[in-house]
Amino acid sequence: NFKAESWKGVGAKSCDTWHIKNADGIKLGDAASKYITHIRAVAENEMPVYTLLALIPCAKLWPWIGKQIGSGTEDFGVYTTWVEESLDPESLDYLEYEDHVEWAYQAGVVTADKALEIFTASIQNEVEFFNSVARCQPTKSRSNSANQRNEL
Repeated sequence: NFKAESWKGVGAKSCDTWHIKNADGIKLGDAASKYITHIRAVAENEMPVYTLLALIPCAKLWPWIGKQIGSGTEDFGVYTTWVEESLDPESLDYLEYEDHVEWAYQAGVVTADKALEIFTASIQNEVEFFNSVARCQPTKSRSNSANQRNEL
């Protein structure tokens, strides 16, 4: 299958870019796996426009996060390139997705009920994905160190 082979090339290039020798050791967490399963199910079982709809929450949220953390204006060390590519606050890609979905809705291809069901599931998956990450809580000694630095 040509498409599968071309995606393998994209995967190989990504591994090379990120200096990943063996991607077999990289495992998705449960929340990320559930989200991918949702997107895949929509792509395999619904009209293609619903896949665009399912991706809108991600396409809107990640640029917003980028703006909140200063993507494009801050140094994130080894993660700077990833942050700038993945969390570009100037990205308006979601508008194109929304335009396609709106056109399909006006044409009667998309129903409001199914659109709401898919969109809501995508939003919920975003929430579960972000909540799946353990939060770092500063230790008392770290908090004291931060306060001491602020006093200088």
